[in-house]
Amino acid sequence: MIFRGDSVILSPWFLMISANLDVLRGRVRQACLRSGRDPADVTLVAVSKTFPADALRQAAEAGVTDFGENYVQELLGKRGALAGEQIRWHFIGHLQSNKVRSIVPWVHLIHSVDDLSLAREIDRRAEKAGTVAEVLIEVNTTAEGSKFGVSP
Repeated sequence: MIFRGDSVILSPWFLMISANLDVLRGRVRQACLRSGRDPADVTLVAVSKTFPADALRQAAEAGVTDFGENYVQELLGKRGALAGEQIRWHFIGHLQSNKVRSIVPWVHLIHSVDDLSLAREIDRRAEKAGTVAEVLIEVNTTAEGSKFGVSP
């Protein structure tokens, strides 16, 4: 949104994001109803990689609260640019152990823990920061060498 005096001008980005969110939320609601789930139990995570911070700000203004990034440096930059927004950040990419300290104290959820040594590093950094890190374990069910994840 752009504010000029007493007027609010909606940018094309905001209108597109808002319209797409309405459609997506409707589809999620319908899928939940078909499967007997409460739509309030579903968290929409907007994958924001490669989008500029201004697009994320407009998505936040349209009601998105959760954003997922897959590169630590990009996540750190956007977090700084959007410090005033009420955003829960998710890390959705392959996380390297040497990057854990940069995100563990404040990231909402790490979606891609794929080995025990990474889990231990996350635990160590979370304890040092006085927090508990929420993680999802990535499991490689097909044993493909080109895929990340722990074996079942």
